[in-house]
Amino acid sequence: MPTSYDHIAEQWHANFRGQAYVDRVLANVDQTLDGLPCGARILDLGRGTGNPIAKHIVLLSYRVVGIDESKEMLSVWTHLFLRWLCGRRSRANCWSRPASK
Repeated sequence: MPTSYDHIAEQWHANFRGQAYVDRVLANVDQTLDGLPCGARILDLGRGTGNPIAKHIVLLSYRVVGIDESKEMLSVWTHLFLRWLCGRRSRANCWSRPASK
């Protein structure tokens, strides 16, 4: 059965919520991931289209497993980001991040 997000997946993905919002969210993600080993598997519940959170986590060389109730939201992730990831992802290189204060 389609969800309400199935009907708006493309619009949701295209709606940029502002750089200040993204910076704040990704700072919280960084704090959450602090101390996890490179390549750790991260469960992303309510992934949506994967932007910006799942994309950020992958750039930090973690492995992401995403779950969302909307098939169309996951489809956006599959079509847009997996092509992007194929050219950029390298499991051999892990970014070192400073420990939180």
